[in-house]
Amino acid sequence: MRAGETDAPVQVVEFADFECPYCARFEETVRTIRARYPDEVAFTFVHFPLTMHSFAEPAARAAECADLQGGFEVVRTVLFQKQQAFGSVRWTDLAKQAGISDPAQFDECMADTRPVERIEQGRRLRDSLGVRGTPTIIVNGWKLPMPPSSEDLDKMVKNVLKGGSPVEDMEFVIGSRAP
Repeated sequence: MRAGETDAPVQVVEFADFECPYCARFEETVRTIRARYPDEVAFTFVHFPLTMHSFAEPAARAAECADLQGGFEVVRTVLFQKQQAFGSVRWTDLAKQAGISDPAQFDECMADTRPVERIEQGRRLRDSLGVRGTPTIIVNGWKLPMPPSSEDLDKMVKNVLKGGSPVEDMEFVIGSRAP
């Protein structure tokens, strides 16, 4: 799911799991950079529900069911904020907190047992790029060794906007170009 323009000069791809605490922490960075650079940065969220997280797959499905009503972004935020409630709160209640307008349609979608195509696409992309954990962040083709801080991602955006590589003059150890 993309937020931002397809032709934005900075493209950030995030492989994430809604039950991952590090992904929830990175969500703060996403919000900060999106607010600072609404037209210059596009974020693409790729589902990577880890098998060790028992609620990751249903949370990913909840985000996709919310997307059918135009609510992916708001449910994404709620899911990351309410990770600790997974298993004790119904998915529909979380969707209602996010403002999903048709809970019956949401419930019907959640009850569907067929694979969700966008989750399956995320798995295929993860495998093709050799992504091993969450969150994995790729900025303009550079797969980073760890999620960047808001300050580091801000510097990467500025590097690209000045015509350079996102990793130019970065002090941390750089990962590699994604295949």
